[in-house]
Amino acid sequence: MERYSNGRCKVYLAEFKNVTSNDIFYKVGYTAYKDAADRFRYESDQYKKCDIRILSTIICNSTFTAKMIEKIFHLHYPKNFWLEEKIVGVTEIFKVDREKYLDLLRIFRTMNEHSKAILDLKDKT
Repeated sequence: MERYSNGRCKVYLAEFKNVTSNDIFYKVGYTAYKDAADRFRYESDQYKKCDIRILSTIICNSTFTAKMIEKIFHLHYPKNFWLEEKIVGVTEIFKVDREKYLDLLRIFRTMNEHSKAILDLKDKT
């Protein structure tokens, strides 16, 4: 589980699917792990009831930038349901309909391309 050492980090969009109920919800957060999925492998016991997929990431040059981007997403996609399990980041989870999900994914992917260009990371991670 490799981490960035130069102050960089990633804002991620993760999809959670409950393995028993097939309930789906999303989380926007940030991590210093180069592979954003490692963020959920670190304390994996609390996530054992969910299959987790990282749908997209946005590379940031600092934690401050990542926190700002994350906060903007949380303002637009606030927590909107109750989850019985206690997981880290439970206040950052939300559900959206298909149309809003596709918009969110498009925004993330566009921002990912822009962040790579700004940080001169085209074709890099």
